[in-house]
Amino acid sequence: STLFPTLLSSDLLGSLNSVLRVIDPKSGKKLASFDAAKDRSRKPSIEAIACTPKHIAISRVDGTTALFDAKTRKVVKLFEKHTTQDYFGPPIEFSNEGTKLWVGACPKGGPAGVSCYDLG
Repeated sequence: STLFPTLLSSDLLGSLNSVLRVIDPKSGKKLASFDAAKDRSRKPSIEAIACTPKHIAISRVDGTTALFDAKTRKVVKLFEKHTTQDYFGPPIEFSNEGTKLWVGACPKGGPAGVSCYDLG
């Protein structure tokens, strides 16, 4: 089964230990979960979550936005080193057509603003 059909009628919950959980809102039952920071030994908190039929994006307090394939739950791309503010990860949002990911932070050292990534 794929994760996305589950997302249409479920809640996504991020945790302090980088675990992303898919919860049935009616029963409260956990339908799926996965590690959203396999690349880190110290697990950063998840601060923001966005999804499309194809992707799940999570923003972490370490300044990384991770893009996952919604079906396989594997990392597609890590967008790292964004400026964060006092333990908050950057806000994230997909374009309406799901082809761009907007991150409400600039790469460290860059000018203030929003980063936009083309997902093809």
